[in-house]
Amino acid sequence: MTSPLSLLLEQVDDPQLRARLTEQFDGLRSRQSYGLNFEEHADEAVRIPKARVTRKTTVQPISEPGPRVYGVRRITDGIATIVRPGEDPRDIPVADLVVARKLGDPVYMGLEPLGGVRRGDDKSAHVIIEGENYHALQTLLYTHEGKVDVIYIDPPYNTGAGDWIYNDKYVGEKDAYRHSKWLSFMDKRLRLAKRLLTPTGVIIVAIDDHEHHRLRVLMDDVFEEKNFISNVVWQGGRKNDSRYVSNGADYMLVYAKSADALSATGIRWRERKPGVDEAIEKAAELHDTLDPVQAAKAWRAWLRAEKKAGRISDAVSRYGQLHRDTGEPIRTDRDISWPGGGGPRYDVPHPVTGQPVVVPARGWIYSDPLRMQQEIDAGRVYFGPDHTTSPAAVGFLRELDTQVSESVFIRDRNGSAVYLGNVLGSKDFPFPKDVDVVARWVDIVAGGNKNAVVLDFFGGTGTTAEAVMRLNAQDDGRRQAILVTSNELAQKTAQQLTKNGFGPGDVEWEREGVYQKVTRPRLETVVTGIRRDGSRLTDAVVDAAGKKLASGIPGATGYDENVIFAKLSYLDRTDIELGRQFREIAPLLYMQAGGIGDMVAERPDTFTLTSQYAILADTDHRREFAEQVNASPVTHAYIVTDDAAQFQGVAAMLRDDINIHHLAEDYLVNFAINTGDVL
Repeated sequence: MTSPLSLLLEQVDDPQLRARLTEQFDGLRSRQSYGLNFEEHADEAVRIPKARVTRKTTVQPISEPGPRVYGVRRITDGIATIVRPGEDPRDIPVADLVVARKLGDPVYMGLEPLGGVRRGDDKSAHVIIEGENYHALQTLLYTHEGKVDVIYIDPPYNTGAGDWIYNDKYVGEKDAYRHSKWLSFMDKRLRLAKRLLTPTGVIIVAIDDHEHHRLRVLMDDVFEEKNFISNVVWQGGRKNDSRYVSNGADYMLVYAKSADALSATGIRWRERKPGVDEAIEKAAELHDTLDPVQAAKAWRAWLRAEKKAGRISDAVSRYGQLHRDTGEPIRTDRDISWPGGGGPRYDVPHPVTGQPVVVPARGWIYSDPLRMQQEIDAGRVYFGPDHTTSPAAVGFLRELDTQVSESVFIRDRNGSAVYLGNVLGSKDFPFPKDVDVVARWVDIVAGGNKNAVVLDFFGGTGTTAEAVMRLNAQDDGRRQAILVTSNELAQKTAQQLTKNGFGPGDVEWEREGVYQKVTRPRLETVVTGIRRDGSRLTDAVVDAAGKKLASGIPGATGYDENVIFAKLSYLDRTDIELGRQFREIAPLLYMQAGGIGDMVAERPDTFTLTSQYAILADTDHRREFAEQVNASPVTHAYIVTDDAAQFQGVAAMLRDDINIHHLAEDYLVNFAINTGDVL
């Protein structure tokens, strides 16, 4: 049936306009099966405050945030003539303009190194990037496409309370298009994120009630409904001032890139039972210091106390006995019958009476008397007081120390703000993510992979990076975190600074942003164990009047990890010398090669090698380069030449197991976005 809108489209005389309108209508109609319609291609623009306004740049008037950008026709005596299709040219002082790029416009990306911390020997460095996350994701496609194991993000919840900036404006509740803007914003980024995941990779997106239902439909579209894994509910507290219901739950939507590929690995997601390690340690202590009767009594008392305090779970407290020989926690109520019935039936004598015990109705789980006797000798069969009862299998806590995770959990959110305040020595960010919650779920969905690459491109205060470091400390892992965060300001702070005459790019403005004020200081502190004010993380912080500002964190002496900090940079390839070009792409080469060891920060005259990668800048030295590379543990080699035949010749000289990359001599071309001239 022809729709009314189709009939109206047929009345449009201009064939080109009719075709464009029809294309847009068909696009919207194709999405109706998902129940989700939004302005999919709404423009976004990114401002670059420190970039120089030239005749080749696109700009915005500083006073006009939004998606509209202008070309610069000419600059005369500090006055720029800016133009936009369909509008009259405007003259405006260069000082009142800011360079801006629309998402999708050609850009040349780099990463400006901003230092770091080294404490982790040969571990991969965690990479913390300050910048706009859409362009950061596009840049990461060069270094990590198909290489990220876990993505955890906590995007803006779009509450309408000024918690989200879109096109340099805080989006308020009265914005009629705020849901459409948010969906368009998320759609673009989720599609890039999907490309970064390994075939068995998993993404977790935290969200609350404001956009949960829309996000679920969007993710069904981007990741496909068949790859949905779970809708995890986090009950984080009760709101007693609520009029009707305390809506205190947040959610984590979990999707696989490919549920089929994940299933094919045979991996089952499990986590250690809460309190299991402490229980096993306590049982060993009692076994070593008390006689069996005293140990059993003390063990039961300890279980009751720990369960009441919430430090162990029911899954641990059920192990209420200690093994007679080893003192290990056991339970003696495990089923010893054949699953489904029809199992073997044979006599098993009771160890005290010598008479055959009662055979389970479904038969024994063990195939023959010999196997049964082996289990009895190993202390794995529990007998009742006499032969009139049926025995049970013994369950050892050390063998049953993991459990499947439930999709609902309860944990108070308030503790995370207190913890971050103690790390920083001040309370500069009121709603950080919970390190333990993030660490727990990253560990679960990584499926036991201690070398997982974990990405968070809504990095905020750096919680995900710290969570990854904490996991590494707990199990000697070598996981790597890649974090992308903006340097956004709280709305009230931004309004006050604007009132005082400051704006993006000004020192006074930038130092109040989340990256400079919270993220970097936090991560430097948890790695070194030293706060920025010089105090130790284990010590409390007091002000001049003796008032306590923050508590110390016992045992927090720092993590054995490496961290590098960098800023996403937008470069003009025609206005930058080659040496600086190389410095801006150096972190990308380092990341692509694994982020281990030293980074080659300066362009080599001939060639150079590190423990992980090598760079040939002068092909006249290719033979010496090949000899040294082939004799080294290098995994990646970068050959700088504009001559394809020369590149092939050098590549043929290198070991087959080396990842070989072709770099153009104009370095920025290698990391161009949306230009079509990438090698």
